[in-house]
Amino acid sequence: MPLDLDDLASLAPILSVAVFYLLERLFSLSAGSWGRQASFAALYGIGYVVSLGLSLYLVVPFVMLVAPLQIFSFANWQVPMAVSFAASLVFLDLVYYVGHRLHHKVPLLWRLHRLHHSDTNVSALTTLFHHPLEYASNLLILIAAAVIFDVPVIVLLTYSLIHGLHGGFSHYQKPLPENVDKWLSYFIVTPTFHHQHHGLDMTLGNSNFGAVLTLWDRLFRTATVHYKLPVYGIAPAQAPSSERLTQYLTNPLK
Repeated sequence: MPLDLDDLASLAPILSVAVFYLLERLFSLSAGSWGRQASFAALYGIGYVVSLGLSLYLVVPFVMLVAPLQIFSFANWQVPMAVSFAASLVFLDLVYYVGHRLHHKVPLLWRLHRLHHSDTNVSALTTLFHHPLEYASNLLILIAAAVIFDVPVIVLLTYSLIHGLHGGFSHYQKPLPENVDKWLSYFIVTPTFHHQHHGLDMTLGNSNFGAVLTLWDRLFRTATVHYKLPVYGIAPAQAPSSERLTQYLTNPLK
């Protein structure tokens, strides 16, 4: 049975991480310990189950709750379909940008997101390194925005596919040649552009929030452009004390 767009969107992060992980191995770059890799995979699996459970049991009631707040309809926008489709994709990228900034600004959301920043060996595998409850918070933000602005489901799935495929690339451990990175980063988030966001120095950590496009960081003046990779991580008091899965799951409680 051929895969549909929903299946491809679900598989996209795994495929992206697999490709860029293999490239990292080809260049003999560090993947960290086997315990780290296993814990990251398990964490992603738990996050996937949490997101699936939300999708099956809570999304419909949540949509009904948010639906009266609708203020615009991309689906019924009286413009050519290609224009509406492209504008909807760009809008969803803005939603991810805003959601990412909220996860840095709102203390409760930062407790969920900071686990991703605690990785001191940023690589393609870091794409999978999110607390399960962060997947839930991101999903609710995305669904709320999609309902309020009536974004077609096909656009949601297409953006999820693009975003998923881009994740392994943006966390890729090997920097691109500086001249290539420079030109690409005018338009899309490159490895060097995103790695700045993982800097221990929160001047860097609170910049470069873009998911796929760098447009929003440049427009809202949150872009930081350096071509030297930073020191990664967060303050020890906020980071997990080991690479065990239980430490990752309980990190928001620290």
